[in-house]
Amino acid sequence: MGVSTNKHDDIGFVVLSNLSEQYSLWPKLQDIPIGWYLEYGPGDRDTCIDYIDRHWAHPSAHNK
Repeated sequence: MGVSTNKHDDIGFVVLSNLSEQYSLWPKLQDIPIGWYLEYGPGDRDTCIDYIDRHWAHPSAHNK
């Protein structure tokens, strides 16, 4: 079992989304920034990343 290097791993995460249909992994205890909305969570890091992978079909399309 490895040692966590992320100080937020013990706290948990949420998934945020914005009106441009972009997603962000965010520490559960941090305030949600203006323009972003709670999409999923809280959960552990891997579960939240899996959620993003399943729901954000084409992330590179939003960066153009």
